[in-house]
Parts: sequence; C-alpha cells; structure tokens
Amino acid sequence: MLIRIIHTFKMKHIFKIFPLFIIYLLASCEEDQYYKNTEALLNFSNDTVMFDTVFTTIGSSTRKLIVKNPYSQSVKVSSIKLAGGATSPFKLNIDGHSGTELNNIEIRPKDSLYIFAEVTIDPTNINSPMVVKDSIQFYVNNNYQDVKLVAWGQDVHIINSQIIESET
Repeated sequence: MLIRIIHTFKMKHIFKIFPLFIIYLLASCEEDQYYKNTEALLNFSNDTVMFDTVFTTIGSSTRKLIVKNPYSQSVKVSSIKLAGGATSPFKLNIDGHSGTELNNIEIRPKDSLYIFAEVTIDPTNINSPMVVKDSIQFYVNNNYQDVKLVAWGQDVHIINSQIIESET
C-alpha cells in the first residue's frame, strides 16, 4: 500500500514537470540561425564620425553611430574594435559596453546597435589646429569594414578667475 502511494505521488509530479521538460528540450536544440553569407555587410548611419574643434584636455561632446543589420536573419559581428586600442584618444561605448573592443555581438534581423564615441585630445603646445584620427573596425563573416573617427583639436590655455592685465 505504501509503495502504491509513493508511486502515485511521483507520477503526479512527473506529469506536471514533463511539459516543461519538453519545452526546454525544444528550445535548447534550436541552432543559432545567423546570416552566414560571406558577402554580408553592415550599414552605418555615417562613414565618418566627425568632432569639430575639440579643445585639448576638455574633451568632446558625444557622437553616435548607428550600425544596422539589413538582413532578415540575425548577424553575428565577430569583433567591433577601436583600431588605436587603449592608446587611442577616442573612447567607445558599444551598445552599453565601455571599452576598446567587443566580440561576438548579435544584431537581430532588421535591427541596429548604437555606438557612442567621445575624444579627449592631449595638449601639444602648438597654436595651430591639429587633426586626430582613428577608426572603428567591424568583422562580420570574415569581412572587414571600418568607420573613420576624425577630430579637429586646438590647444587652449584656460584662465580661471585671474586678471591678465589691467589698464585705465
């Protein structure tokens, strides 16, 4: 009798859990369906991200770049990285992740991701304007694409609460 009660108790629980187990198996067996065409290319909102007249040591305002997946399947971006790496004056935020490189990013069908860039230019003690360049590199299905980063900078001397000269 006791064995029969234990058996019935276990069977009731098995029937409750069984549908969940089947759903789990079906979901976990699904293979990633990425667009794998070797000619796959991403679309960008701009081919160059420009920063105009950035004063040294102050930093820039933030610029955005939109990266679009034009395909009806997800695209797996192997790598998005700043060409200059950690020594670059540019800083990136790739879809919420700060850093110089992000790997294995999925962009859903017809969707996009945002990249935010900013730059801080080191002073050179030269009066003439300077140009600082770098690029963001993208690798999808062994294809290389890049978006240029260009900033025009100018050395400035910041004077706070000082009287430079007084005349009457």
